[in-house]
Amino acid sequence: ARCRAGAVDLVTLFLRGIPRETGTQLLRRLVADLVGIPGQTVVDVDRCGDGAAITLLADAGPAFLAALRTLSAAAVLPHLADADPASASFFGARRRRGLSPAAADAAARKCFARRLAAKLQQLARRTGMPPWLREAFRCHLAAQLAPLAASF
Repeated sequence: ARCRAGAVDLVTLFLRGIPRETGTQLLRRLVADLVGIPGQTVVDVDRCGDGAAITLLADAGPAFLAALRTLSAAAVLPHLADADPASASFFGARRRRGLSPAAADAAARKCFARRLAAKLQQLARRTGMPPWLREAFRCHLAAQLAPLAASF
């Protein structure tokens, strides 16, 4: 997912292999350290079921992906190139249990849409984020939420 707001372009990449007990603040630093990019280029890290959504300044995207292709990083954080975070596969097996495939897909889309909407609402409280970056991230989240609007 990409969005351009002003002169800032953001990209969200999806990864697997991150332990659930790792907090998002620590996860943000770990991801930046593992792939060798400056921490400030990681705009947001969010859980998506058993994966993670990493939102970066788009300029850092190629370096991030190149670092993920190294043997050591690829073993720890596999990149999900064609991932759909609103799909049932991101919903997690525990949540899918007992649901039909169609019901699991609908529940996953609704859950993902609610998470994006909640993140949009709490964005104003991210006072540590520069206003230009907050606006770019707002645009980025809104672009991801738009196709899911009917889900919630």
